[in-house]
Amino acid sequence: MENRILERIKIIIDMLDELDDWIEALPSSQSQVDSLLSDYRHLLKENIFRERVAYKIAIKIKESELLRADLKQDFDIARTYDTYKNRLLSKTNRQFLLSELYKKTKDWNQPYKYRVLTKEEIDGLLLEEKKKRGRPRKEEISNGSI
Repeated sequence: MENRILERIKIIIDMLDELDDWIEALPSSQSQVDSLLSDYRHLLKENIFRERVAYKIAIKIKESELLRADLKQDFDIARTYDTYKNRLLSKTNRQFLLSELYKKTKDWNQPYKYRVLTKEEIDGLLLEEKKKRGRPRKEEISNGSI
């Protein structure tokens, strides 16, 4: 039977090793997501397709952007953790580390401030266009309006 303190120390070390591995993998994960987003942008640029396909690609881009945002949040936490992890050694300083980490999370739910798009342009893009009757004309498909 192993000592209870030794057992807990092993658990803590395993968890810290797992955390370090996770943090070390962040750049690779972000690079993969960035490459995927680049692929989707090139797919949009180089092809002509119908509305349904464009919608599917838009959903994939959104999913990838949300994943990238999660990775950026992990980077924020990892940087702060790295700066203050020496605070883990002292029981009285551990709460300070936690408060610094929680400070980072307050910025995450701020709405995005558009740099170029105006409110009118955004509203125009988000408003659903009335569906036209019949089949789309060839020129509508080739000029990208559908």
